[in-house]
Amino acid sequence: MTTKKTSDSGNIVLTDGGVTARIFADRDGWFTLAWYAPNRKRKRFKSLAEAKEEGRRKLIELRKGRLESASAPITDLEQIAAAKKIAAGTGVTVETAVRDYARATALLGGRDLVSYVRRHVERETRLELWTVPEAVEKLLEEKAKLNRPPDYLAEIRKMLRPLAEYHPGPVADLTRAHVEEYVGQNGNRNGKLEKIRLLLNFCRGRALPKHEATAADDVPFEVVTNIREVQIFTVGECKRILAAAKTDEILPLAISMFAGIRTEEVARMDWKQVRLSDDPDDSIIEVTRATAKKRERRRFVPILPPLAAYLKKYSHPKAGKVVKIKVLSDRWEYLAKRIGLPWKHNGLRHSFASYRLAVTQDLQGLRREMGHTSEQMALNHYVQAVTKAEAAKFWAIRPE
Repeated sequence: MTTKKTSDSGNIVLTDGGVTARIFADRDGWFTLAWYAPNRKRKRFKSLAEAKEEGRRKLIELRKGRLESASAPITDLEQIAAAKKIAAGTGVTVETAVRDYARATALLGGRDLVSYVRRHVERETRLELWTVPEAVEKLLEEKAKLNRPPDYLAEIRKMLRPLAEYHPGPVADLTRAHVEEYVGQNGNRNGKLEKIRLLLNFCRGRALPKHEATAADDVPFEVVTNIREVQIFTVGECKRILAAAKTDEILPLAISMFAGIRTEEVARMDWKQVRLSDDPDDSIIEVTRATAKKRERRRFVPILPPLAAYLKKYSHPKAGKVVKIKVLSDRWEYLAKRIGLPWKHNGLRHSFASYRLAVTQDLQGLRREMGHTSEQMALNHYVQAVTKAEAAKFWAIRPE
């Protein structure tokens, strides 16, 4: 860079790489710096030294072709320099910092960014940093402590362990897009979504904020248009199943078949709940809230003659778990395969409801025995029309 004083006017010319700036001495004792970027720009200074320093900086910027920067006010440049110092220790560029700040401010809709982040960090520090695999295992541990049946735990594993492989990262990072993609793969959308909601609700207040929506809350269930027909076992099929049952299978089968108790409820039952009496009116099974599905209200189911006959023939303890089989539903399917019989979904419970209603014609009573909240549910989802003659044959079944 060269500095030259013109002989005619006393102006100072600054030159650097083909670009030029001039400094004029004003009558009031100030100095004016003039340059082109691309139009003529002027700036006044109290001292010649300040004008020269600024002129040299402008020339450097002009020579590099950075016209916008060269024409920026000194206050803007000072702010940029200050921002670079602040960002120096963060590992991000000033451009990235400004862009992210602008995006975050727009998302907050006018709320203070620092205050929001501070509250968020304070909240996050109170939460566990669980990954999805860790959360799944903790859910299973919790359910096992609550004595949930093995087949229920197996269903959770079946639905959620693939999710843990799909998204092994933090639970807090699981998004709706992740959930949508996972439940949309390989069918059974509703079953997977139900278990994901169970998992994320379990994480609320532990690894997720307690009062905020989870990633699965707004994901819709699939609307089922092809309602599955209620399936029941014929009297002949019921006899074949009971005849083929092993010793540890007979009484759990008989309880489900002749009392309509859900498989998962049988798996949670204690023999103290089965109260067989010489007086048929006093013979009942108590389904406690701890036993009932979804902790419904307690209900009493009568021990009818076929079940009473099986309970009298096959000895059982007065207390202790009714079922010692690991996964009850799997055992029923294996039993059906042994005798070449297709297993019917909820077939034992549906059979009880259908044959029971055919005899009593008491839908309200059936609703209470089944543990339903409405008569319509029992009628629509659990009952298949059977004749009174077939029902009479069913209730005449006795152990051989």
